[in-house]
Amino acid sequence: MRVHYLWLLLILGHVASARYSSANDWTVDHPQTLFAWEGACIRIPCKYKTPLPKARLDNILLFQNYEFDKATKKFTGTVLYNATKTEKDPESELYLSKQGRVTFLGNRIDNCTLKIHPIRANDSGNLGLRMTAGTERWMEPIHLNVS
Repeated sequence: MRVHYLWLLLILGHVASARYSSANDWTVDHPQTLFAWEGACIRIPCKYKTPLPKARLDNILLFQNYEFDKATKKFTGTVLYNATKTEKDPESELYLSKQGRVTFLGNRIDNCTLKIHPIRANDSGNLGLRMTAGTERWMEPIHLNVS
């Protein structure tokens, strides 16, 4: 009888921990480091999953050399791309949105693919892909090395 209780506790603990971790984490799949030549075009393949089922992205920002400001609790840096939904147009589509040299090729459901054209030597460094869906927020680091 004691063995059954131990198994039950182990199973419940596993279910609770799996539920907790998957409910609070984003999963983002992309290359950790990208290499490009100056003047070229680079595609950053990216897939994601939000902690909220069927959530759609509200905001997508691409920062260059970002930092977290503890006082304001916000990320700062050079914004290369900003696709933020506004109150005037809450259903604006982000698909194939273009801003400056960066084009968002993904969607608001599971794809965060970006294209940068042309690449400049000073683009080298850390990029940060900031995504929000409802109250959920995520910053994903991507390293870019330009020759």
